[in-house]
Amino acid sequence: MAKKDLFLYSAVIYLILSGNVILSAEKVKQISLNEAIQAALENNLKIQSKQAEVEIAKAAVQTAGARQNPFAEGIGSRAENTYSGGLGYLFETGGKRRKRIKVAEESSKAIEQDYESNKHSLIAQTRKLYSQFVTDLETLKVKENSRNLSAELVTIARKRFEAGDAPSVDIKISSQALLNNESEILTLKNQLIQDRLSLNLLLSLSSNENWLPLNTFDQLLNLKPLKPETELDQLALKNRADLQRLIFEKKSAEAQLLLAKANRIPNIQENLALVMSNALNTSSNPDHFTTNIRADTIIEIPFFNRQQGSINEAKAKLHKFDYDELALKQQIENDITSSSSRISSMKSKIALSKQNVDSSFEIANLIEKGYQAGRMNILQVISARQSLSTAQDNYYSNANDYFDALSDLENAVNMPLEEVFQ
Repeated sequence: MAKKDLFLYSAVIYLILSGNVILSAEKVKQISLNEAIQAALENNLKIQSKQAEVEIAKAAVQTAGARQNPFAEGIGSRAENTYSGGLGYLFETGGKRRKRIKVAEESSKAIEQDYESNKHSLIAQTRKLYSQFVTDLETLKVKENSRNLSAELVTIARKRFEAGDAPSVDIKISSQALLNNESEILTLKNQLIQDRLSLNLLLSLSSNENWLPLNTFDQLLNLKPLKPETELDQLALKNRADLQRLIFEKKSAEAQLLLAKANRIPNIQENLALVMSNALNTSSNPDHFTTNIRADTIIEIPFFNRQQGSINEAKAKLHKFDYDELALKQQIENDITSSSSRISSMKSKIALSKQNVDSSFEIANLIEKGYQAGRMNILQVISARQSLSTAQDNYYSNANDYFDALSDLENAVNMPLEEVFQ
Protein backbone atom coordinates (compact mmCIF):
# COMPACT_ATOMS: atom_id res chain seq x y z
CA MET A 1 0.00 0.00 0.00
CA ALA A 2 1.34 3.50 -0.89
CA LYS A 3 2.32 5.88 1.92
CA LYS A 4 -0.53 8.25 1.00
CA ASP A 5 -3.07 5.42 1.18
CA LEU A 6 -1.62 4.19 4.45
CA PHE A 7 -1.88 7.70 5.94
CA LEU A 8 -5.50 8.05 4.83
CA TYR A 9 -6.46 4.67 6.24
CA SER A 10 -4.66 5.42 9.54
CA ALA A 11 -6.50 8.74 9.85
CA VAL A 12 -9.82 6.94 9.47
CA ILE A 13 -8.96 4.41 12.18
CA TYR A 14 -7.77 7.21 14.49
CA LEU A 15 -11.05 9.12 14.12
CA ILE A 16 -13.05 6.00 14.86
CA LEU A 17 -11.12 5.19 18.00
CA SER A 18 -10.57 8.67 19.39
CA GLY A 19 -13.94 10.34 18.69
CA ASN A 20 -15.40 12.05 21.75
CA VAL A 21 -18.80 10.41 21.45
CA ILE A 22 -21.56 12.22 23.32
CA LEU A 23 -23.09 8.90 24.32
CA SER A 24 -20.07 7.92 26.39
CA ALA A 25 -19.88 4.95 28.66
CA GLU A 26 -19.75 7.31 31.61
CA LYS A 27 -22.91 7.15 33.70
CA VAL A 28 -24.85 10.32 32.92
CA LYS A 29 -28.09 11.31 34.62
CA GLN A 30 -31.23 11.32 32.51
CA ILE A 31 -33.97 13.95 32.56
CA SER A 32 -37.48 13.38 31.24
CA LEU A 33 -39.39 16.04 29.33
CA ASN A 34 -41.75 16.60 32.27
CA GLU A 35 -38.78 16.96 34.63
CA ALA A 36 -37.16 19.46 32.27
CA ILE A 37 -40.37 21.50 32.13
CA GLN A 38 -40.72 21.42 35.93
CA ALA A 39 -37.08 22.47 36.37
CA ALA A 40 -37.59 25.36 33.94
CA LEU A 41 -40.68 26.58 35.80
CA GLU A 42 -38.90 26.38 39.15
CA ASN A 43 -35.48 27.73 38.20
CA ASN A 44 -35.81 29.97 35.14
CA LEU A 45 -34.69 33.46 36.15
CA LYS A 46 -37.11 35.28 33.85
CA ILE A 47 -40.04 33.37 35.37
CA GLN A 48 -38.79 34.17 38.87
CA SER A 49 -38.62 37.85 37.88
CA LYS A 50 -42.20 37.69 36.60
CA GLN A 51 -43.29 36.04 39.84
CA ALA A 52 -41.68 38.90 41.77
CA GLU A 53 -43.71 41.33 39.65
CA VAL A 54 -46.87 39.53 40.82
CA GLU A 55 -45.85 40.07 44.45
CA ILE A 56 -45.13 43.73 43.73
CA ALA A 57 -48.58 44.13 42.17
CA LYS A 58 -50.27 42.52 45.19
CA ALA A 59 -48.42 44.93 47.48
CA ALA A 60 -49.59 47.81 45.25
CA VAL A 61 -53.21 46.78 45.96
CA GLN A 62 -52.51 47.18 49.68
CA THR A 63 -50.91 50.57 49.04
CA ALA A 64 -53.90 51.72 46.99
CA GLY A 65 -56.25 50.81 49.82
CA ALA A 66 -54.35 52.71 52.51
CA ARG A 67 -56.47 55.33 54.28
CA GLN A 68 -55.37 58.87 55.07
CA ASN A 69 -53.72 59.37 58.46
CA PRO A 70 -55.18 62.02 60.77
CA PHE A 71 -52.87 64.84 61.72
CA ALA A 72 -52.35 66.78 64.93
CA GLU A 73 -51.69 70.49 65.24
CA GLY A 74 -50.29 72.52 68.15
CA ILE A 75 -49.70 76.30 68.17
CA GLY A 76 -48.49 78.51 71.02
CA SER A 77 -47.65 82.22 71.30
CA ARG A 78 -46.18 83.57 74.53
CA ALA A 79 -46.40 87.13 73.25
CA GLU A 80 -50.13 86.84 72.75
CA ASN A 81 -50.65 84.27 75.53
CA THR A 82 -52.60 82.14 73.09
CA TYR A 83 -52.32 78.34 72.83
CA SER A 84 -54.20 75.84 70.67
CA GLY A 85 -54.11 72.12 69.95
CA GLY A 86 -56.26 70.04 67.66
CA LEU A 87 -56.76 67.23 65.16
CA GLY A 88 -57.49 67.20 61.45
CA TYR A 89 -58.51 64.69 58.81
CA LEU A 90 -58.73 64.74 55.01
CA PHE A 91 -61.92 63.10 53.77
CA GLU A 92 -61.70 61.69 50.24
CA THR A 93 -64.93 62.17 48.34
CA GLY A 94 -66.41 60.49 45.28
CA GLY A 95 -65.27 56.99 46.28
CA LYS A 96 -61.64 57.69 45.27
CA ARG A 97 -60.16 55.06 47.59
CA ARG A 98 -62.49 52.36 46.29
CA LYS A 99 -61.67 53.30 42.70
CA ARG A 100 -57.92 53.31 43.39
CA ILE A 101 -58.22 49.79 44.78
CA LYS A 102 -60.12 48.71 41.67
CA VAL A 103 -57.37 50.07 39.40
CA ALA A 104 -54.68 48.26 41.40
CA GLU A 105 -56.66 44.99 41.57
CA GLU A 106 -57.24 44.84 37.82
CA SER A 107 -53.59 45.74 37.17
CA SER A 108 -52.55 42.96 39.57
CA LYS A 109 -54.72 40.43 37.72
CA ALA A 110 -53.20 41.55 34.41
CA ILE A 111 -49.69 41.03 35.78
CA GLU A 112 -50.66 37.56 37.04
CA GLN A 113 -51.85 36.67 33.53
CA ASP A 114 -48.60 38.00 32.09
CA TYR A 115 -46.81 35.62 34.46
CA GLU A 116 -49.00 32.73 33.25
CA SER A 117 -48.37 33.69 29.62
CA ASN A 118 -44.62 33.59 30.18
CA LYS A 119 -44.97 30.19 31.88
CA HIS A 120 -46.78 28.76 28.85
CA SER A 121 -44.16 30.21 26.50
CA LEU A 122 -41.41 28.68 28.63
CA ILE A 123 -43.09 25.26 28.56
CA ALA A 124 -43.41 25.39 24.76
CA GLN A 125 -39.80 26.54 24.38
CA THR A 126 -38.55 23.78 26.69
CA ARG A 127 -40.51 21.18 24.72
CA LYS A 128 -39.09 22.50 21.45
CA LEU A 129 -35.44 22.45 22.59
CA TYR A 130 -35.84 19.08 24.36
CA SER A 131 -37.36 17.54 21.21
CA GLN A 132 -34.55 18.95 19.08
CA PHE A 133 -31.99 17.49 21.50
CA VAL A 134 -33.66 14.06 21.29
CA THR A 135 -33.90 14.24 17.48
CA ASP A 136 -30.24 15.21 17.13
CA LEU A 137 -29.26 12.33 19.43
CA GLU A 138 -31.30 9.93 17.31
CA THR A 139 -29.65 11.34 14.19
CA LEU A 140 -26.24 10.82 15.79
CA LYS A 141 -27.04 7.15 16.41
CA VAL A 142 -27.98 6.73 12.75
CA LYS A 143 -24.82 8.53 11.59
CA GLU A 144 -22.63 6.43 13.88
CA ASN A 145 -24.25 3.27 12.53
CA SER A 146 -23.61 4.52 9.01
CA ARG A 147 -20.00 5.23 10.01
CA ASN A 148 -19.60 1.67 11.26
CA LEU A 149 -20.99 0.30 8.00
CA SER A 150 -18.58 2.54 6.08
CA ALA A 151 -15.73 1.15 8.17
CA GLU A 152 -16.83 -2.37 7.21
CA LEU A 153 -16.90 -1.24 3.58
CA VAL A 154 -13.25 -0.11 3.88
CA THR A 155 -12.36 -3.54 5.24
CA ILE A 156 -14.24 -5.27 2.39
CA ALA A 157 -12.52 -3.05 -0.20
CA ARG A 158 -9.11 -3.90 1.26
CA LYS A 159 -9.85 -7.64 1.25
CA ARG A 160 -11.07 -7.51 -2.34
CA PHE A 161 -7.98 -5.53 -3.36
CA GLU A 162 -5.67 -7.99 -1.63
CA ALA A 163 -7.53 -10.83 -3.34
CA GLY A 164 -7.11 -9.09 -6.71
CA ASP A 165 -10.89 -8.58 -7.18
CA ALA A 166 -10.94 -4.77 -6.91
CA PRO A 167 -8.63 -1.85 -7.69
CA SER A 168 -6.82 0.09 -4.95
CA VAL A 169 -8.92 3.12 -5.72
CA ASP A 170 -11.83 1.34 -3.99
CA ILE A 171 -9.93 1.67 -0.71
CA LYS A 172 -9.43 5.39 -1.30
CA ILE A 173 -13.08 5.96 -2.20
CA SER A 174 -14.45 3.99 0.76
CA SER A 175 -11.95 5.64 3.14
CA GLN A 176 -12.98 9.08 1.90
CA ALA A 177 -16.64 8.18 2.46
CA LEU A 178 -15.75 7.12 6.00
CA LEU A 179 -14.02 10.44 6.61
CA ASN A 180 -17.15 12.23 5.39
CA ASN A 181 -19.17 10.20 7.89
CA GLU A 182 -16.80 11.25 10.66
CA SER A 183 -17.12 14.88 9.65
CA GLU A 184 -20.93 14.64 9.85
CA ILE A 185 -20.66 13.04 13.28
CA LEU A 186 -18.37 15.78 14.58
CA THR A 187 -20.79 18.42 13.30
CA LEU A 188 -23.67 16.67 15.05
CA LYS A 189 -21.74 16.38 18.30
CA ASN A 190 -21.10 20.12 18.23
CA GLN A 191 -24.82 20.69 17.62
CA LEU A 192 -25.64 18.46 20.59
CA ILE A 193 -23.38 20.56 22.78
CA GLN A 194 -25.28 23.66 21.64
CA ASP A 195 -28.60 21.88 22.28
CA ARG A 196 -27.62 21.08 25.83
CA LEU A 197 -26.21 24.56 26.48
CA SER A 198 -29.49 26.12 25.33
CA LEU A 199 -31.49 23.80 27.57
CA ASN A 200 -29.18 24.33 30.53
CA LEU A 201 -29.65 28.08 30.17
CA LEU A 202 -33.42 27.65 30.00
CA LEU A 203 -33.40 25.36 33.05
CA SER A 204 -30.89 27.60 34.90
CA LEU A 205 -28.42 24.73 35.14
CA SER A 206 -24.65 25.08 35.05
CA SER A 207 -23.31 25.34 31.49
CA ASN A 208 -21.16 22.23 32.04
CA GLU A 209 -24.03 20.19 33.54
CA ASN A 210 -23.99 16.91 31.61
CA TRP A 211 -27.24 15.00 31.15
CA LEU A 212 -29.19 13.05 28.55
CA PRO A 213 -32.91 12.98 27.71
CA LEU A 214 -34.90 10.13 29.23
CA ASN A 215 -37.67 10.27 26.61
CA THR A 216 -36.95 8.55 23.32
CA PHE A 217 -37.57 9.86 19.83
CA ASP A 218 -40.46 7.44 19.28
CA GLN A 219 -42.09 8.52 22.56
CA LEU A 220 -42.07 12.16 21.48
CA LEU A 221 -43.26 11.50 17.93
CA ASN A 222 -46.99 11.61 18.68
CA LEU A 223 -48.85 11.45 15.36
CA LYS A 224 -52.39 11.23 16.73
CA PRO A 225 -55.02 13.45 15.05
CA LEU A 226 -55.66 16.92 16.43
CA LYS A 227 -58.97 18.26 17.67
CA PRO A 228 -60.97 20.21 15.05
CA GLU A 229 -59.61 23.69 14.37
CA THR A 230 -62.82 25.40 15.54
CA GLU A 231 -62.52 23.61 18.89
CA LEU A 232 -58.87 24.63 19.18
CA ASP A 233 -59.88 28.25 18.49
CA GLN A 234 -62.40 28.15 21.34
CA LEU A 235 -59.87 26.57 23.69
CA ALA A 236 -57.34 29.26 22.82
CA LEU A 237 -59.81 32.12 23.38
CA LYS A 238 -60.67 30.60 26.75
CA ASN A 239 -57.13 29.81 27.90
CA ARG A 240 -54.78 32.34 26.30
CA ALA A 241 -53.23 34.18 29.24
CA ASP A 242 -52.15 37.13 27.09
CA LEU A 243 -55.77 37.67 26.06
CA GLN A 244 -56.89 37.51 29.68
CA ARG A 245 -54.12 39.94 30.58
CA LEU A 246 -55.41 42.37 27.95
CA ILE A 247 -58.96 42.08 29.30
CA PHE A 248 -57.78 42.92 32.83
CA GLU A 249 -55.68 45.81 31.51
CA LYS A 250 -58.83 47.14 29.83
CA LYS A 251 -60.76 46.84 33.10
CA SER A 252 -57.96 48.69 34.85
CA ALA A 253 -58.21 51.49 32.27
CA GLU A 254 -61.97 51.67 32.87
CA ALA A 255 -61.33 52.02 36.60
CA GLN A 256 -58.69 54.68 35.88
CA LEU A 257 -61.29 56.67 33.91
CA LEU A 258 -63.72 56.52 36.83
CA LEU A 259 -60.94 57.54 39.23
CA ALA A 260 -59.94 60.48 37.02
CA LYS A 261 -63.57 61.70 37.01
CA ALA A 262 -63.82 61.21 40.78
CA ASN A 263 -60.68 63.31 41.24
CA ARG A 264 -62.70 66.28 39.96
CA ILE A 265 -64.71 66.16 43.17
CA PRO A 266 -62.83 68.20 45.79
CA ASN A 267 -61.72 66.51 48.97
CA ILE A 268 -62.73 67.98 52.33
CA GLN A 269 -60.32 68.67 55.15
CA GLU A 270 -61.83 69.07 58.63
CA ASN A 271 -59.84 70.56 61.51
CA LEU A 272 -60.98 70.73 65.14
CA ALA A 273 -58.91 72.67 67.70
CA LEU A 274 -59.12 73.76 71.36
CA VAL A 275 -57.91 77.38 71.77
CA MET A 276 -56.89 78.85 75.15
CA SER A 277 -56.06 82.57 75.41
CA ASN A 278 -55.54 85.19 78.14
CA ALA A 279 -55.02 88.00 75.69
CA LEU A 280 -57.98 89.84 77.36
CA ASN A 281 -56.54 89.67 80.88
CA THR A 282 -56.75 92.74 83.22
CA SER A 283 -54.67 93.93 86.13
CA SER A 284 -57.33 92.75 88.52
CA ASN A 285 -57.43 89.25 86.91
CA PRO A 286 -54.05 88.59 85.17
CA ASP A 287 -54.50 84.81 84.91
CA HIS A 288 -57.87 84.87 83.24
CA PHE A 289 -57.98 82.47 80.25
CA THR A 290 -60.74 82.07 77.72
CA THR A 291 -61.31 78.67 76.13
CA ASN A 292 -62.81 78.20 72.65
CA ILE A 293 -63.29 75.35 70.21
CA ARG A 294 -62.41 76.15 66.64
CA ALA A 295 -63.65 74.11 63.68
CA ASP A 296 -62.22 74.65 60.17
CA THR A 297 -63.33 73.20 56.84
CA ILE A 298 -60.97 73.40 53.85
CA ILE A 299 -62.23 72.53 50.37
CA GLU A 300 -60.03 72.58 47.26
CA ILE A 301 -61.57 74.54 44.40
CA PRO A 302 -60.87 72.68 41.13
CA PHE A 303 -60.49 75.85 39.12
CA PHE A 304 -57.30 75.23 37.15
CA ASN A 305 -56.86 71.45 37.34
CA ARG A 306 -60.04 69.61 36.40
CA GLN A 307 -58.26 66.28 35.62
CA GLN A 308 -59.13 66.55 31.93
CA GLY A 309 -55.73 65.26 30.86
CA SER A 310 -56.10 62.13 33.02
CA ILE A 311 -59.62 61.57 31.69
CA ASN A 312 -58.50 61.88 28.06
CA GLU A 313 -55.54 59.56 28.73
CA ALA A 314 -57.82 56.87 30.22
CA LYS A 315 -60.26 57.16 27.29
CA ALA A 316 -57.40 56.79 24.79
CA LYS A 317 -56.15 53.70 26.64
CA LEU A 318 -59.62 52.14 26.40
CA HIS A 319 -59.70 52.70 22.63
CA LYS A 320 -56.22 51.19 22.34
CA PHE A 321 -57.19 48.11 24.34
CA ASP A 322 -60.27 47.63 22.12
CA TYR A 323 -58.05 47.51 19.04
CA ASP A 324 -55.42 45.37 20.79
CA GLU A 325 -58.07 42.83 21.81
CA LEU A 326 -59.42 42.51 18.26
CA ALA A 327 -55.89 42.23 16.86
CA LEU A 328 -54.89 39.56 19.39
CA LYS A 329 -58.01 37.48 18.67
CA GLN A 330 -57.16 37.61 14.96
CA GLN A 331 -53.56 36.64 15.76
CA ILE A 332 -54.76 33.70 17.88
CA GLU A 333 -56.93 32.42 15.06
CA ASN A 334 -54.02 32.80 12.64
CA ASP A 335 -51.63 31.00 15.05
CA ILE A 336 -54.02 28.06 15.37
CA THR A 337 -54.57 27.82 11.62
CA SER A 338 -50.86 28.13 10.84
CA SER A 339 -49.63 25.57 13.37
CA SER A 340 -52.46 23.12 12.60
CA SER A 341 -51.71 23.34 8.89
CA ARG A 342 -47.99 22.82 9.50
CA ILE A 343 -48.67 19.80 11.70
CA SER A 344 -50.89 18.23 9.07
CA SER A 345 -48.31 18.88 6.36
CA MET A 346 -45.42 17.56 8.43
CA LYS A 347 -47.31 14.37 9.28
CA SER A 348 -47.58 13.62 5.56
CA LYS A 349 -43.93 14.47 4.99
CA ILE A 350 -42.83 12.27 7.90
CA ALA A 351 -44.80 9.32 6.52
CA LEU A 352 -43.34 9.76 3.02
CA SER A 353 -39.79 10.34 4.23
CA LYS A 354 -40.00 7.24 6.47
CA GLN A 355 -41.01 5.16 3.44
CA ASN A 356 -38.09 6.68 1.54
CA VAL A 357 -35.69 5.76 4.37
CA ASP A 358 -36.91 2.14 4.43
CA SER A 359 -36.67 1.86 0.64
CA SER A 360 -33.21 3.49 0.51
CA PHE A 361 -31.98 1.25 3.32
CA GLU A 362 -33.10 -1.88 1.48
CA ILE A 363 -31.50 -0.72 -1.77
CA ALA A 364 -28.22 0.18 -0.04
CA ASN A 365 -28.03 -3.26 1.61
CA LEU A 366 -28.68 -5.05 -1.68
CA ILE A 367 -26.02 -3.03 -3.51
CA GLU A 368 -23.48 -3.60 -0.72
CA LYS A 369 -24.12 -7.34 -0.86
CA GLY A 370 -23.70 -7.14 -4.62
CA TYR A 371 -20.35 -5.39 -4.12
CA GLN A 372 -19.19 -8.11 -1.72
CA ALA A 373 -20.13 -10.67 -4.35
CA GLY A 374 -18.31 -8.71 -7.07
CA ARG A 375 -21.45 -7.77 -9.01
CA MET A 376 -21.44 -4.05 -8.08
CA ASN A 377 -18.72 -1.40 -8.04
CA ILE A 378 -17.74 0.85 -5.16
CA LEU A 379 -19.30 3.99 -6.69
CA GLN A 380 -22.71 2.32 -6.76
CA VAL A 381 -22.34 1.47 -3.05
CA ILE A 382 -21.32 5.04 -2.16
CA SER A 383 -24.16 6.49 -4.22
CA ALA A 384 -26.70 4.22 -2.51
CA ARG A 385 -25.34 5.17 0.91
CA GLN A 386 -25.52 8.88 0.05
CA SER A 387 -29.14 8.45 -1.01
CA LEU A 388 -29.87 6.68 2.28
CA SER A 389 -28.12 9.44 4.25
CA THR A 390 -30.14 12.12 2.44
CA ALA A 391 -33.38 10.24 3.13
CA GLN A 392 -32.49 9.93 6.81
CA ASP A 393 -31.60 13.62 7.04
CA ASN A 394 -34.93 14.56 5.46
CA TYR A 395 -36.81 12.31 7.87
CA TYR A 396 -35.26 13.81 11.00
CA SER A 397 -35.51 17.33 9.59
CA ASN A 398 -39.25 16.77 9.03
CA ALA A 399 -39.54 15.39 12.55
CA ASN A 400 -37.86 18.51 13.96
CA ASP A 401 -40.25 20.73 12.00
CA TYR A 402 -43.15 18.67 13.35
CA PHE A 403 -41.95 19.11 16.93
CA ASP A 404 -41.59 22.85 16.34
CA ALA A 405 -45.15 23.04 15.02
CA LEU A 406 -46.46 21.09 18.03
CA SER A 407 -44.70 23.49 20.41
CA ASP A 408 -46.14 26.47 18.52
CA LEU A 409 -49.62 24.97 18.76
CA GLU A 410 -49.17 24.34 22.48
CA ASN A 411 -48.16 27.97 22.92
CA ALA A 412 -51.05 29.16 20.74
CA VAL A 413 -53.66 27.24 22.77
CA ASN A 414 -51.94 27.80 26.17
CA MET A 415 -52.81 24.26 27.24
CA PRO A 416 -50.81 21.08 27.84
CA LEU A 417 -50.00 19.51 24.49
CA GLU A 418 -51.77 16.26 25.40
CA GLU A 419 -55.11 18.12 25.41
CA VAL A 420 -54.94 19.28 21.77
CA PHE A 421 -55.15 15.72 20.42
CA GLN A 422 -58.41 13.85 19.92
